[in-house]
Amino acid sequence: MGEQVSSDNWSGKTVLIVEDDRFNALILENFVKPTGIGVLVAATGELSVEMARNNKVDIILMDIKLPGISGIEATHQIREFNTTVPIIAQTAYATDTDKESAIAEGCNGFITKPINRKELLRLMGEFLK
Repeated sequence: MGEQVSSDNWSGKTVLIVEDDRFNALILENFVKPTGIGVLVAATGELSVEMARNNKVDIILMDIKLPGISGIEATHQIREFNTTVPIIAQTAYATDTDKESAIAEGCNGFITKPINRKELLRLMGEFLK
C-alpha cells in the first residue's frame, strides 16, 4: 500500500533544473522523473540563461545562490527573451527580502530547501496544466 508516486503526467514537457550542488540537482531530478518530464540541468546562472535560450523549456527550477551570476540575475536575463516560462525560485535562505526580489525579477513561485517532493510537484502542477 505504498504512496502513489505521481498522478501527474508531464511527458512531452521539459524542466530546467538550475542547481550548483550536484547532489541537490540529482534529488530534484529524481523527484520529477516519475512524471515523465524531460530534465535539463544547469550548474550556473550563466549556463541556465544559455540553456533557456537554446531549448524549449516548460518550467524552470531556479536556485537563488549560484556561483557567478545569482539566480535572481539569471531570472532577470531570461525574462529579457522569455516572459512566459514559469520560474520557481528555490533556496535554503528564504528571507522575505529574497522572496520579494525573486518575485520582482520575474519568478512565479518560491519553494524553500530542503524541498518537499509533494510540495514541489503541487507547485509545478499549478503551471504545467
